[in-house]
Amino acid sequence: MGVSWHTVDGTALAGADYVAASGTLTWAANDSAPKNVTVLLQGDAAVEHDENCTLQLDGFVGMAAGASAVATGTILNDDAPPPPPEGVKSVPTLSDWALVVLSFGLLAPVVHARRRRAR
Repeated sequence: MGVSWHTVDGTALAGADYVAASGTLTWAANDSAPKNVTVLLQGDAAVEHDENCTLQLDGFVGMAAGASAVATGTILNDDAPPPPPEGVKSVPTLSDWALVVLSFGLLAPVVHARRRRAR
């Protein structure tokens, strides 16, 4: 029994994010062991969101005609956190400012007066 497979672009693109590949997995009679497919990734320094590609399984030898299946793999961003969505401003952190000194004081003296009426 066997199955043909090939990679299909998703948000990840062959040649830029991974190496396009194809092949055939085969099982001997009474073999139920899982088979693995390796897809080589192409690293880059671009800051981007996680991306995905699909492994298309088709041409099952010894199985129902026209059978097909897909598996989606996610390529996790390993460069830096993805940028915030357009129009969103990031909030500075203490490390962005290095040191923040806060001073508190009065701009004008505060006087409270209370009059007491004689009875």
